[in-house]
Amino acid sequence: DDALSAEELGRHVARAMDSDGSGEIEYTEFLAAVMDKELEDRPDLALAAFRCFDLDGDGTLSKRELSYVFEGGAETTEEALRLGDGNGDGELDFEEFLALLRRG
Repeated sequence: DDALSAEELGRHVARAMDSDGSGEIEYTEFLAAVMDKELEDRPDLALAAFRCFDLDGDGTLSKRELSYVFEGGAETTEEALRLGDGNGDGELDFEEFLALLRRG
């Protein structure tokens, strides 16, 4: 079976986003990776990325999950939450995630 586990897929996505090879995903790398014009026109692709990052499947991206996406970069995680968490609950739901992507 050639299927990747969710954890393996998440690691693969994180490595692909780390364009400078620093071992951490900076906020600008995250935006560059997900702000492909296709995502704006294809919310299904944005939803697929969101679901990949939503490790516990609860429909939100927690600080812990964002920290995993950003390889533990606390500053980047905080920046994503500061910019994206519209309702102030400390997590990003899909609509907030999509708004953050569109914000660029």
